[in-house]
This record gives sequence, structure tokens and C-alpha cells, in this order.
Amino acid sequence: MRDLSLQAFINRVGRSLVNQIGPTPFVYDFFVIKAHDPNAFAIPGGHIFITTGLIGMAENEPEVAGVLSHEISHVKGRHVDQMIERAKRFNIAALAAMIAGAIVGRGGKASEAIVTTAMAGSEAMMLKYTRENEVDADQNGLYLMIKAGYDPYALISFLKKMEKNSLVMSPQIPSTF
Repeated sequence: MRDLSLQAFINRVGRSLVNQIGPTPFVYDFFVIKAHDPNAFAIPGGHIFITTGLIGMAENEPEVAGVLSHEISHVKGRHVDQMIERAKRFNIAALAAMIAGAIVGRGGKASEAIVTTAMAGSEAMMLKYTRENEVDADQNGLYLMIKAGYDPYALISFLKKMEKNSLVMSPQIPSTF
């Protein structure tokens, strides 16, 4: 069963932010997912999802607005669409390099080195674009919050809270690394 008051709250906060971006090619929809994991994500077309676990971590409405503004910024910036397009290009380039490596290296150690380098290069480029998209969503999310009348520091405080949570939840890395 859906919690209609929670859904109404998320819709209200989300709409207050979306109203700041002007005309859009689609309608933004907000969905609350009942899950303990603190998570939020956006998919193309204006569909934004937020878990009850993440909502529960927020101390106030501005922190929730910060999360939603970040996700709205991903949609507005077409980040997912761009990632899909880039992945296609990188995968084609990596595949071409792997085939060339197999031909040039004749299946030996040189082939392995070329294939490994091509795969690592493709992954590194995708990671670079992912980081750029996150920074862009943070910056534009702050701008949306300000325009909507929310305290932009709420996004910063919530991101710190999320980072602290991820460090607590992740396996410990040996101190030698």
C-alpha cells in the first residue's frame, strides 16, 4: 500500500523545484519506492525515484528538496541520455581496438595488453563523464533550490550525511591502500 501523504509531500516539493526550470519537453513524475536503502535516481523522460530509506535520512524538507533538485538536474541536463550515447561510442571504439589487438598481436600477450588497455580506457572515460554529470547536477540543483526558496546548504549537508553513511556501510579498506 502506498503512503499517499508521503507521495503528496514528494510531489509538492518536486513541483516547487520543477516550476523553476521553465518549459520542459515532458512532465516530471515523482515516485516513492518503499526500500531501506537510501537512494534516488532519475531516468529519461522526467521520471524521478526516491526511496523511503533516503527520505528517512533527511532531517527536513530542504534536504529532500536538495536530493530532488539534484535528480531533476540530471533529467534537465539529459545526463542519462548522454551516458547511453557515449557508452555506445566507447563500446564501438573499444571493440575496434580489441579486434585490432587480436589481429596485430595474433592472440598472444600483445593482444591481451591491447584488449586490456582498450577496456580500461573505455571505463576511465565513462567514469570521467559520470563525475562531470554529478558535479553538473550538484551545481544546477543548488541553483534550483535557491530559485525555489530553499536553503542550498541543505543539499551540501545531506551529501555529507550520504557520504558518511556510505563509509559506514561499505567494507573497510585495509590501511595499506
